[in-house]
Amino acid sequence: MKRLIQLVLVTILLLSSMIPKSLVKAADDFQLSAKSALVFEQNTGKILFEKNSDELIGVASISKLITAYVVLDALKAGELNMDTKVPIHDYAYRLTIDSAASNVPMEDREYTVEELLHALLLSSANSAAIALSEQVSGTEKEFLKRMENKLDSLGIHDYKLYNSSGLNDSALNTVDNGKNQENILSANALGIMVYHLLKDHPEITEITEKNQAKFGKTTIYSTNQLIPNMPRFRNGVDGLKTGTSAKYGESIITTTTERGMRIVSIILSVDNPTQDPNARYNAMISLLNYVTRTFYANILAAEGEQYENSTAVIKDGKQSPIPAVTKTDAILIQRGDYTGDVEIKWETDPKGYQAPIKKGDAVGNLTYKDPDLIGRGYIQGKEPKFAMISKEDVAKSNFLKVLWNDFVLFVNEKL
Repeated sequence: MKRLIQLVLVTILLLSSMIPKSLVKAADDFQLSAKSALVFEQNTGKILFEKNSDELIGVASISKLITAYVVLDALKAGELNMDTKVPIHDYAYRLTIDSAASNVPMEDREYTVEELLHALLLSSANSAAIALSEQVSGTEKEFLKRMENKLDSLGIHDYKLYNSSGLNDSALNTVDNGKNQENILSANALGIMVYHLLKDHPEITEITEKNQAKFGKTTIYSTNQLIPNMPRFRNGVDGLKTGTSAKYGESIITTTTERGMRIVSIILSVDNPTQDPNARYNAMISLLNYVTRTFYANILAAEGEQYENSTAVIKDGKQSPIPAVTKTDAILIQRGDYTGDVEIKWETDPKGYQAPIKKGDAVGNLTYKDPDLIGRGYIQGKEPKFAMISKEDVAKSNFLKVLWNDFVLFVNEKL
């Protein structure tokens, strides 16, 4: 019996030593006081933490980020501009005088798109969401279709949206058959949406980083206590949105730049918000502390630099090969204690690129195979590719040299 026990113990030790280090590290002992969460690094998409990230949860005013996304798309498309005057119709106005749904008074009954975006993203104004949706699509119902189309286009299909504000049916007095419905999404869905939102409209943080703004004749204030000049200020935070649901509790999404990483953190349905008025902020600070002491940005090649003398062939160019440099910093996010190997690959067309070439033209990509993954690894589903570009202009060679190059190519391929 004693020998059997010893054999079992030895077997367990051997098996445990065979478990990849990455799998052990993915299951560390950090505990987050919330139902669901997701953290990823924006520049690479690498997931740094996740907890129940596929669970559908009522996100309340975080829905307004989708509303803002559609409005910013409309601005980019020229459908309206920041100075466009937007009327506050009766439905939206009535919410401003309903104490259960009001947070920003709108007595002027007309504001610019810019003012309403600030009210939407800073003070989480429900009537701003409705007014903007009516301005863009005619009715909130039609705007809702654009919100759904936006999510669908990003590959997000597991969600339910009912309005542009995030309020539940009870607050909007639209309860049907006893169903008090509200917008629900998962942390994963929100992560994918925010990842694309920040890529398509990085200017959104020019609004969300503010702690206050002028709105008509009054001043409005941010609901996010982590941004500059707010009580729970954390250095580096410049957004993004809070949400509070009567059923699902308090949630928050933050964007911050720390330790060379652009970190997006999503916490949904934080624990004990009634006992701790700062519960979501304390949870977020704890999560960010964990992430920033666990991970760091390994710069493989800084913007404008070669990766290990990377070059590209230029066909019929006066110079070839030429230096290939990174368009942006090429970053690998790693754990501070990770000691495994990472396969880094410089990809370029071996047949070359046709001259003339301008400085900044694409001549390949730098990528890698990351063995140390959490959850599905990357928010976009795969490791990133960093564009490599020409460091200089390359003129086309004279006619005779081009002719000779064509002849040599023909001989090599045909004979």
